[in-house]
Amino acid sequence: MCTNEVRPLAFRRDAPEAVSRYLEHAANAPDLDVAHLLCIARLNHFFSDEDGWEQRLSKRWTTEMRAQMRVMCSNLIDRPEWKDKVSQGLKSEDNRTFYQADSAAQQLGISTREIHFFDKVRAAPLKSSSWYRLLQQTDEAQIEEVLDFAARALPLEQIATGPVDSLGFGEKYDAHRALDWILQDLKRFPQKGWNLLRVGLQSPTTRNRNMALNAILELPRAVWPDDAEWLLRKACQAEPNGDLRERLKKVLQTT
Repeated sequence: MCTNEVRPLAFRRDAPEAVSRYLEHAANAPDLDVAHLLCIARLNHFFSDEDGWEQRLSKRWTTEMRAQMRVMCSNLIDRPEWKDKVSQGLKSEDNRTFYQADSAAQQLGISTREIHFFDKVRAAPLKSSSWYRLLQQTDEAQIEEVLDFAARALPLEQIATGPVDSLGFGEKYDAHRALDWILQDLKRFPQKGWNLLRVGLQSPTTRNRNMALNAILELPRAVWPDDAEWLLRKACQAEPNGDLRERLKKVLQTT
């Protein structure tokens, strides 16, 4: 039963027994793999989340069952052997194994930032999906290092070719997708990465332009760079996507 379908299962009449048996099996199993940890973590979230329990309590679930299973999940997640299993998985060259270990590390509060930055992103900046997890674990003191690397590693001039209403599918948009991971997190760091935001506004992929605008809107107008309004007006005039053009117009109407 270790799947993503935790919530649909919860409304089946046999769900309480099935979940209970699974957790009992996990508690007594001599050796569980990381995939089980992820399943148990999803169950723990399911039991901790208040949403939907009024309906579930009418379908053979009870408050006592929920509390008991939540404790069982917590005890299983707290097992000390998980750290070694996660550490081994993070060394794997197999993408699925690494992804599971990285997800498990996130559940356990283990930082994988250095692995994503130094082992993954730096090795393949245009292809790596590790930008997302790198930015997710980057704070204010670390963001400049990431942005400096991105400015050197990404072909920014080749990205800023002008707006097209494109979803950015295919290998020729690898660099645009890498930029997208960065732009979507820049809203957490006002006044950082304006050189990348300029590029994002001039990207042919609509998502790049939307993410750049989202980040710009987090920046107080009083500290906008001198060319910010000019760039936004230029972007608005050239924008082929109707929804994004309307967003740009609203921004300019308030400047």
